[in-house]
Amino acid sequence: MKKQHSIGNRVYVYIFIAFLIFYGIFVAIRAIRNSAFLDQRDRVNIVFYGEEPKLLSFGLTDDVNYIVSFTNEDRADIPGGYGRYAVGSFGRLAEVERNKAIIRHAFASMTSTYIDYYVAPKKSLGVFVNSDAAEPTYQRGGLIRSLFSANTYTNANFFDKIYLSWLIAKKRQSSFIPLKSTVVPGKNGAKPSFSEKGFQKKYKGFFYHQGLREESGEVQIRYQNYASALVLSRIIEGQGIRVVDLSLGETLIHQRCIVRHNLSSKSKTVYFLLKRFSCLEQKGDAGGSDILFILGPELEKEWE
Repeated sequence: MKKQHSIGNRVYVYIFIAFLIFYGIFVAIRAIRNSAFLDQRDRVNIVFYGEEPKLLSFGLTDDVNYIVSFTNEDRADIPGGYGRYAVGSFGRLAEVERNKAIIRHAFASMTSTYIDYYVAPKKSLGVFVNSDAAEPTYQRGGLIRSLFSANTYTNANFFDKIYLSWLIAKKRQSSFIPLKSTVVPGKNGAKPSFSEKGFQKKYKGFFYHQGLREESGEVQIRYQNYASALVLSRIIEGQGIRVVDLSLGETLIHQRCIVRHNLSSKSKTVYFLLKRFSCLEQKGDAGGSDILFILGPELEKEWE
């Protein structure tokens, strides 16, 4: 009886080990499929948030790279209905709200471009001050260490980290074109404010994905919340996609968002919208445009 009991225990152990192996393989395959190096991208944007917040933009097809640093005292709009906060306090707000994606959304709105990845301290170190937007620094070792540090949080999975480390390691400071933060003076002694419109106007086209631009897809956005549609339209146009119209939706949808079209399944524009915003794809009339991008309550809440 004891021998049979021992054999039965070993069988359960083997089954458990096999389950762990298959689960590990499943997780690895899913991570690889979602990684940047297997995605349809011409450009990768990553924000490193901290004492010296900066955006690195890598041109994968044209090798034109940008670096943007931000002054911590400048105030900017944070999507999600939070209002205007100083850049140096983004991390503190994200910690209070228990939502690190606030940092990603804030920089996407500021620069009118989609932020693929972000790296930020796991725990708020208070409010950052005294950053110098005029002198962005590029220290390869420090950037790579922050990607793998136990003290930072990032939306990049393990395979993304390897890929991003490779991108960072093969560049030098001279590989990047520095872009200046755009600000407007505060009124009545108030702190300066970051100008989203000014940045978009000054650097429109700098962060385009060449493939999206060449495809020339026309997108109509249908919304219930105009503020969300406006922010998303800036971000989408910042990738090289033409937004031809914003229109109020007749009915409220229950999905996060819907991408409706009659285009080829190989459309890069359709793929971008589906992948970046986690939307449902529908074949059907796009209301006179190539693509109809219908916003749902969940997505609008994130970007209002």
